[in-house]
Amino acid sequence: MSKEQLDRMENLLTQLVTSVGKTNSELQSMKEEQSSIKDGQNSMKQELSSIKQEQSSMKQELSSIKQEQSSMKQELSSIKQEQSSMKQELSSIKDEQSSIREYICSLKEGQALLRADIQAHRDETRSQYKEVILRLDSIEADQDHIWEKASRNEREIAKIKRQ
Repeated sequence: MSKEQLDRMENLLTQLVTSVGKTNSELQSMKEEQSSIKDGQNSMKQELSSIKQEQSSMKQELSSIKQEQSSMKQELSSIKQEQSSMKQELSSIKDEQSSIREYICSLKEGQALLRADIQAHRDETRSQYKEVILRLDSIEADQDHIWEKASRNEREIAKIKRQ
């Protein structure tokens, strides 16, 4: 595997980690928003309770209180709609996280296959290296043998020339 491919894989993994970090921070902010909505809902419940007390003590303001109740119901309805949309968003975030996990698993499987290929190439290279070394040793032995014969032949030729 080339360095370029490894760099590309590293970049993809970096992007993936960044994406997961963004998703986690978005999820955290959604949780904070949901908490603030719950606080708002609790305060509205307290306000509703105080309105009921005012109804019993102040019958003269009954019409204005009914208008306030009506507006509060609308607000509660919008809050419920917001909560519903937040639940849908949370669900989509969970789906995205699941798909990211599957993608990470597939990347890990790909890495395992690449490592196996690299190991196979290393084994093959070692085998070829050993074969080349054996052949070089054989050639060296043949060369030594030829030099010995050449030396003997030159000595014999020198002896023959002297005779």
